[in-house]
Amino acid sequence: MPVWRYDSNGDLEIDSASECSAETERWFLPGGVCLTDHQKRSLEFGSQFVDATGLKAHLKPLGRKLHVLTDCSGAEAPITALYLMFGKDSIKHLSACDKAKGPQEYIKANFPDAELYHDVLSWEVEKFVDKVDIYAAGFPCKAFSRMRTFSLWLQDPEARPFYGCVSNIKSLRPRAAVMENVMGIALVMVEVKDHLVKELPEYDIYIIVLSPHQFGVNLNRERYYFLLVRKEYAIGDLEAITTQTLTDLEKKFEHSEPWQTFLLPDDHELLTDKKERRHAEKKDYSIVAKPKPEEPKWRHIHWEVMQRNKVVKKNLKKDVDAWQKRLKTPRSCQALAILSSIKPTWTACDLSQSLHRMPVIGDGAPFMCITPNGKYWIREKQRCLLGLEKLLLMGFPIHVLNVTCVSDTVLSSLGGNAMHIRPVAAALACVLKSMDIQKVATLRL
Repeated sequence: MPVWRYDSNGDLEIDSASECSAETERWFLPGGVCLTDHQKRSLEFGSQFVDATGLKAHLKPLGRKLHVLTDCSGAEAPITALYLMFGKDSIKHLSACDKAKGPQEYIKANFPDAELYHDVLSWEVEKFVDKVDIYAAGFPCKAFSRMRTFSLWLQDPEARPFYGCVSNIKSLRPRAAVMENVMGIALVMVEVKDHLVKELPEYDIYIIVLSPHQFGVNLNRERYYFLLVRKEYAIGDLEAITTQTLTDLEKKFEHSEPWQTFLLPDDHELLTDKKERRHAEKKDYSIVAKPKPEEPKWRHIHWEVMQRNKVVKKNLKKDVDAWQKRLKTPRSCQALAILSSIKPTWTACDLSQSLHRMPVIGDGAPFMCITPNGKYWIREKQRCLLGLEKLLLMGFPIHVLNVTCVSDTVLSSLGGNAMHIRPVAAALACVLKSMDIQKVATLRL
């Protein structure tokens, strides 16, 4: 395995690379991370999806590779899901597109056969017209996020990739398409549907909410999935087929894996190697009385939360002293001390958020929605999630993916922006089951 180390900024880097043992049958790349056998079995769910939906027999008449093209590609969840379900040799990844450098490096390292483009609004679409079986895109959510304080929604410049994806579908004429976005898009869903129907009249369209907990993972990540099948290749009613396919899958995954399954074990080399990194300057970790106006905003927030929940200041000193051994900032130490006083049974929280709106979960609850900048403190582990653990929680088989090609900060962003592997696999299964494969097989590509 490659030897990983932490640099001075706290990012993972490769100290030296060596050959890995080929431990996965369907596809393999050097640069993967050692995982337990149970974790590998949990990640390699693809055959269960195929068996539950009858996709192997359904796709048999195709007689060739499935041609797939992605936009707003990021960590390539759709391609990864298809690889897990059918194997790399069954998929032809035509092209990918992402404007950010980190995802570009990740895609080049993990999906080198795909042509890579950098702008969803302007790339060589004409090269692939009528050559695409499935188009997949998770267009950026910034214009539709509930975390954003202000948005012009569909008129917002950040919404342009949505229009770009729809335009690309119109030009490419794929047999089917899957798009994904956050729940906040519900506020403009009427306009979104109208635009899809107007621009893509030749497609059956069905919009559905999917989440990992439906498919055996105790994680909260509800997302809208837009399913489209070209009417001339549709085998039946898209809604009815989708409903039956999802029912079959949910029966297969009635019991959810605890989210803790997808954390690195305590003795993992990436954790035992991790050193405490502290700033040299002296910091004030003390819990103050009512803060002065000129003090940082977070101190005022902490004081307000303490007052509202009747937290006694003197009872927090011991907890703050204990947290100092693990955390670098007074803000985080105080937040965890106050949180422990208010909710003694908490198991994980997001330290990137202010205390008054901090996502917190208790024992047995689904893991909170993962974001690119989230700093998820796991109480039992006494540490924050690594960036590559975000990918692991999102269902990515990091033991067979090259995750040494980018920094852990980039992996954190990729994981927070990605579709979860299992819901997108379910969405892809639905459109595949809705396609007349015999008719698709007659096409000359």
